[in-house]
Amino acid sequence: MIYEDLIYFWLAFLIFELTPSLNIEFGFIFLTFLFLFKEGLFFFLLGWLKIAHSSGLSGSRIPRSLRSFTLLMIFVFYTADLSIFGVKSLLEDRYFGLIPPLLLFLHYFLPARIILYNLNFNYIRLLFAILLPLLLIYTLEETADYFGLNYPLRTVSFILLILVFAPLLMVKILPVYELPSGYLRSLIENFAKALKVNFQNIFILKSVGPRLYTAGVLGFIPPFRYLFFSEHLLRVLDEDDVVAVLAHEVAHLRNHHGLWLFFLLLSFPVYLVNSLFLFFLPFPFIFEDVESFSEFFERHKSFFEIFLAFYFIILAAVFFRYIFAYFLRSLEREADLFACYYLGEATPLIKALHKIGEVTGQLFEKSWHHYGLYERITFLRNIFGQNFSYQHKKRVRLIIALWLLLNLTIGLIFQYIGAPFVDKLLKFFLN
Repeated sequence: MIYEDLIYFWLAFLIFELTPSLNIEFGFIFLTFLFLFKEGLFFFLLGWLKIAHSSGLSGSRIPRSLRSFTLLMIFVFYTADLSIFGVKSLLEDRYFGLIPPLLLFLHYFLPARIILYNLNFNYIRLLFAILLPLLLIYTLEETADYFGLNYPLRTVSFILLILVFAPLLMVKILPVYELPSGYLRSLIENFAKALKVNFQNIFILKSVGPRLYTAGVLGFIPPFRYLFFSEHLLRVLDEDDVVAVLAHEVAHLRNHHGLWLFFLLLSFPVYLVNSLFLFFLPFPFIFEDVESFSEFFERHKSFFEIFLAFYFIILAAVFFRYIFAYFLRSLEREADLFACYYLGEATPLIKALHKIGEVTGQLFEKSWHHYGLYERITFLRNIFGQNFSYQHKKRVRLIIALWLLLNLTIGLIFQYIGAPFVDKLLKFFLN
């Protein structure tokens, strides 16, 4: 759920950036009536979906068709707000202009999540904590622009600052409380110490709904690094199971998965720019010069703006659903393998995964970003060993390096060969 929420907010940001303003002239009274009708229709549909599928929401997983329809409804209504109701044209050139559209998206997204997934209001704190690093980077960038503060590597310095200190703020927002002293805490601390990993503190994540069985680590730097387990997870696992889950999280840390995922996320804008260059690549051969191209696009500008918006949104969906998801699954498998290596056997982690699958009813379900629980169990039963762990790690690092190198190479090639023409095209669209 956490990965999915972040991706949906990325898509919401892209939609805000790419959706053209239609500038349809409506009278104020009619526009107000249409806006209120749209709001009423959304919450009516949300209530109808809740009632229609209530029998399947108490413990079983929400049907994929319902999830897909709800997300489509959210993005359609959100896009209508930006384009038809003029929210984008009102805010896009203002400082901190992204905050109101983000709140607009939240006023659809939060009720849908809370009502359909039976979540409580702790979920709001969890979601805000997850979004906090992005919000801080955006706030710092906008503040620096407002005051005219500009220096080399400004954005990089902001990102490094947030990576170091954001976890300290996040644990203040998250619905967590400290794991009390006792046998379990001592067991966790001793196991982490044996693997030369330090945590500033260990927390228990309060319940946000009936299905959150998770554990994780916040922070890269030991003084600002925190370990947490959800309440539901600790209720179903015994001490050996908890150590197995801890070994999995330590494997993420010791293999620097957070850093690799950060580089992969940085490749996302490069991937989009390269895709834009690929889209523009044929035009120098079709048009004699930029002026003839500009005249053609001026006549069809609205069509191409809408087309490019869909083009980028589809590319973003492909990146997160298939490319980024592939790396997430690969690193998750790597963490499973190294966890078993740290434990000396695969049985404890298999037992923990099986318990989680049984209590959640998700044992045989697929997962686009983690592999399904039964897939992970079957893999660990059939293939386990130190040599294979390192072979898998080398293969994944090679693929990550090739992906990053490919994007960088394509970008440099287009910058060297097609920069003059493409720059003029970009200026045409940005103006």
